[in-house]
Amino acid sequence: MKKCLLFFSLCFSAISVAFANDFPENFNEYWNGTVAGKYEFKMVFRKGHGDCSGSYFYVSQKKPIFLSGVCQSDPDRLELSELKSDEMLLKNKKYNRFIGSRNGDKISGLWYSYDDKHQYIFEATRVRPDRREVLKGAKGQYKLTDISGFYGANTMTEIFRKNGVWRASGSEISGGMRTGFESLLSQNDRTLLSSFKLIVDETLGLRIYVKGVVVADLPFTDTPLFSFARTSKDQDETSRIEMYANADSFIGDKLHVATTDQITFTEYLPFENTPISGEHVISVDYDPITHLFTIQVIDRRCCGSTSLSFLRE
Repeated sequence: MKKCLLFFSLCFSAISVAFANDFPENFNEYWNGTVAGKYEFKMVFRKGHGDCSGSYFYVSQKKPIFLSGVCQSDPDRLELSELKSDEMLLKNKKYNRFIGSRNGDKISGLWYSYDDKHQYIFEATRVRPDRREVLKGAKGQYKLTDISGFYGANTMTEIFRKNGVWRASGSEISGGMRTGFESLLSQNDRTLLSSFKLIVDETLGLRIYVKGVVVADLPFTDTPLFSFARTSKDQDETSRIEMYANADSFIGDKLHVATTDQITFTEYLPFENTPISGEHVISVDYDPITHLFTIQVIDRRCCGSTSLSFLRE
């Protein structure tokens, strides 16, 4: 395959979570609650520019339901509508929704069906984010949805699945201008890509499978795993690996699972001109709102970046 993988960068900032009486911005809040006093759910959302987005799931079902709406602090007001994963919130459409208010570390109100024929009291209490609890909500199987990246200052590419078919495209600078291109994937390439699976099991350990073979096995740990043997600190020319040496469980809005070289993707992505070198580690992160695992491939040498995304099935 000609040229592989689209610009993907992650901005990381460590945060400390402090409980407050309003809706703070720019980091996730975690809530445990019930609807009608008996349907237990777990919810996570974050606020930005007056709006809220997030997701929740009923403990008995584990199926994520996406949320979008408003979280206001003055006056305290919460209104979150249930969406499909690829849906935008529309003014003239009716949705199942939570409407309520906040009092310190508690929110309460009514859950309404889209046609307002059903209304149930809901209550939830804010909880401190805990990696064990977050990964309990992540248990299940995930499929590879795309691989994106860039290398040098020239080429960006992406491999993605559309309407069940794997495709590849990208762009490069030629003659001072950036031009797009499409790449052909062989049937072997497509079979390989479709075989990627990520599973979080009952022990909260994480495994990655390719063609049915376990290529990464990351047991649950109370703190993020940081382990690599093939690259020394002095060889980390870009300092992109060592930045995770003392990483907290939560980096920005994501749960950081591991930084490790226990898996090398050069063996499983045999595409022409891939920017992934043999001298790399991977960073594994989980977004509890979108239920998305991201594996960033960190080359110890400048300057490529590659990311694999796994979405819950």
